[in-house]
Amino acid sequence: MKHFRRVKTAIDPKPFLEEIAAIGGAWTAATGRQDKVKVQRESLAIPLRGLRKSAVQGRKARDVHESRWTSGSKTYPLACQFLRAFAAEQNGLLGRAKIVCLPAGGRVYPHIDRGEYYRPRNRYHLVLRSTQGSWLKAGDEEVRMREGEVWWFDNKQVHEAVNDGDQDRIHMIFDLLPKAGTGEILDETSSKESESMSTAAALAQPLQTSSDFTLSFRPAKGRNALACWLALPKEVSPDAPPLVAVHGIQRGARAQAELYGARAAASGRPVIAPLFDEKNWRRYQQVVRKERSDLALLSLLTELRLAGIWRTRTIEIAGYSGGAQFAHRFAMLYPHMVSRLTVASAGWYTFPDSTTFPYGLAARPGRKDDWGPRMAAGLDRFLRLPITACVGALDNLPDENTRSGEDIDRQQGVTRLDRAKRWTEALRQAAIARGIAPSVSLAVLPGCGHDFRSCVLRGGLDWRALPDSGSCGQQAENIDLESSIRSLAS
Repeated sequence: MKHFRRVKTAIDPKPFLEEIAAIGGAWTAATGRQDKVKVQRESLAIPLRGLRKSAVQGRKARDVHESRWTSGSKTYPLACQFLRAFAAEQNGLLGRAKIVCLPAGGRVYPHIDRGEYYRPRNRYHLVLRSTQGSWLKAGDEEVRMREGEVWWFDNKQVHEAVNDGDQDRIHMIFDLLPKAGTGEILDETSSKESESMSTAAALAQPLQTSSDFTLSFRPAKGRNALACWLALPKEVSPDAPPLVAVHGIQRGARAQAELYGARAAASGRPVIAPLFDEKNWRRYQQVVRKERSDLALLSLLTELRLAGIWRTRTIEIAGYSGGAQFAHRFAMLYPHMVSRLTVASAGWYTFPDSTTFPYGLAARPGRKDDWGPRMAAGLDRFLRLPITACVGALDNLPDENTRSGEDIDRQQGVTRLDRAKRWTEALRQAAIARGIAPSVSLAVLPGCGHDFRSCVLRGGLDWRALPDSGSCGQQAENIDLESSIRSLAS
């Protein structure tokens, strides 16, 4: 066929549909598609990436190349993560993207996508729901696209669609600009996207599930519960603790499971990648805020333990960026549960000193909580853990997500690289002062900036989080997660 090509199959649509269903009013929050585009008047849309209006400057929308993530896209982390991963596989730059619902009996009327934006880009559909298969016609060719399939089609031909099924038809529709020969089309926004996507493509390591493990999504069960991605090896070793891999503020839980999965499977370890969605866990990094992300993770671990997902006495925990903040504070609060800690590219840290919590472990004057002293009570045990701090060699510039200010800069340094160095040295000195042999290391990942995929694929972060030293901490006593939840719930 000239105008259609099936690119991928067997993608599980359920997690994406559950993500959409969890958002009240998802289909009515933005009505520009049906209000302004006559041929699309019978469809509904959730914009994920849209026109960057500041770049219009007298041009028609169809001629504006620049695009950006919408403010609402943060509510759909699974969809956004899929788009980033697919763009990396195809060695392309993301353009506009949306989730589109065509109600039963609805129609997209014949049209051509004209203009300078569409001319160099490829259009893709991921079919999430379609009871009869999605009928689409382009030029003189017709196809029926099935659920879980990704299709390219030539939207520069006259094309149309009809939902002849008895339920809403839901697709994720998006554009990719091939990186080869893009020339001056690349704008500042696309260049930033390109930096994070180029590593996977350049290293010829497409993001895909290994034959050694099964990747699955486990939805949240109940209010304020955590969903998670799981990478489960074919055979789980009863002696190998699971790796709990915590995402950064982009909520890339799936990438955590996928990129750690193969390395973990080699030693029979499951990877548990909790998803702290932005709606319920805006400040999950700080662990003990009102939302209590620590208790949510404890509940999830209890559920997975009862389900037989993991069987050991302890867990290993690794976090990236905001997840690194969560991971080290969780380990400080629950050192008896952790046998290894790996933090990568944290924006800032809780230090083992008398600075007021959360920058240190001293109680905050006038506050009823005593989280700093609670963490300080377990500091000896925490300092005995094998701890590795990783940071990209190029992650040496502060950005909008790096907490800054005179006091914190004086204590921790200005960049993530400076702060990782100061924190690991502070841990060493604190251990020595207590007569503890420190097991703390700093790994600077060559050629890596602030990008999780690059840190794994180029910097070997998975080898740092999952070294060949065998299981750790198995002499720790048995833990009772439910008791931990009860004792710290107040």
